[in-house]
Amino acid sequence: MRMPLIQEKDREYLKKLFADEFKGDVQVLLFTRQDEKAGGDGEPSGDCPYCQAAVDLTREMEGLSDKLKVEVHDLNKDGAEAAKYGVDKVPTFVILDPKGHDHGVRFYGLPAGMEFSVLIADLMDMSKEQTRLAEPTKDSLKGIDKDVNIEVFVTPT
Repeated sequence: MRMPLIQEKDREYLKKLFADEFKGDVQVLLFTRQDEKAGGDGEPSGDCPYCQAAVDLTREMEGLSDKLKVEVHDLNKDGAEAAKYGVDKVPTFVILDPKGHDHGVRFYGLPAGMEFSVLIADLMDMSKEQTRLAEPTKDSLKGIDKDVNIEVFVTPT
């Protein structure tokens, strides 16, 4: 049995936070690459050292709220589903709103450290189907008339 990734005090905090803040269901589609020999949520393949930790993390989070739904997909076996969401690397977290709509929110890699709090904030925003952006920012964004791809890269220090 693996050690939990989320400490007990943090689990209790997140459980309360999710209960207070989640308004609608949020779905996380996690794309990984599993070893053919392991099957199911088995060991990650050699080219995805963080896939198993990503599976474990999302399963732990799912246990903290009945409004958080997790689906784990294997990039190799579920190629059509991956293509539907433009996923071509693992692990990838795709976050869908309560209506199952994709707004392009993705996390590539394992959201650990400070990135974990950003994942939690995005889950809460998605459950409410709104963001915490200031109104002037939202107004400015309405003026963009073409697709824009925003990527934020984080490296451990």
